[in-house]
Amino acid sequence: MKKILFLAFVFMISAVFCGCVRHDVQLQTELPDTMILDKSPLRVALYIPESTRNYTEGTRLKDGCGFAARGLAPSRYGEIFAEAVQGTLSQVFKQVTPVKRPVAEGNDLIIQAEFTELAYKLGCRPDPVGYFILNGTFRALDTNGAEIWRSNLTSRKVESPIELRYRYEKVIPSAMATLVGDWTKELLAVPQIQKMSTGLNIKGR
Repeated sequence: MKKILFLAFVFMISAVFCGCVRHDVQLQTELPDTMILDKSPLRVALYIPESTRNYTEGTRLKDGCGFAARGLAPSRYGEIFAEAVQGTLSQVFKQVTPVKRPVAEGNDLIIQAEFTELAYKLGCRPDPVGYFILNGTFRALDTNGAEIWRSNLTSRKVESPIELRYRYEKVIPSAMATLVGDWTKELLAVPQIQKMSTGLNIKGR
């Protein structure tokens, strides 16, 4: 019994020293507020690569926490992002159809969203400032696969508020929702897409 307790103690100490202790994060999808955005009559196809949907491992950035360093356990980061994109676009377009390939038969437009990395620095007493960096791309294609527009916003840094410093299940989905919301706002303002929407409104489709 003493041997088992000793081994357990050694394991805990080793985990702390190597920074292997990880926070489990149970994520729920969050959507941005789209009430003030104009709605579009377009039917869009949504292409999200499998690499995005399967993204589960964040990148821990260098910090000054030393032996107090912690990481995030693998979680459904990519799935949460994909759900945020589909949920948000469904609020502003007439129809959103997920597709496995960047094609759009029977649709007016293709939206491609990709989430490439969740980098993070978790705060601690020696180094209290924590933040997250979300990297990804967002673009619109016509039905032939030609790019109409691509957002210049490919990275967003979000600091973890003091009151939510250890509430990663709140901070991460909120950061994703903010990024997706900004992309959607840009998308709806693209002149060519506005022209397409206006044309369909005139036709009364």
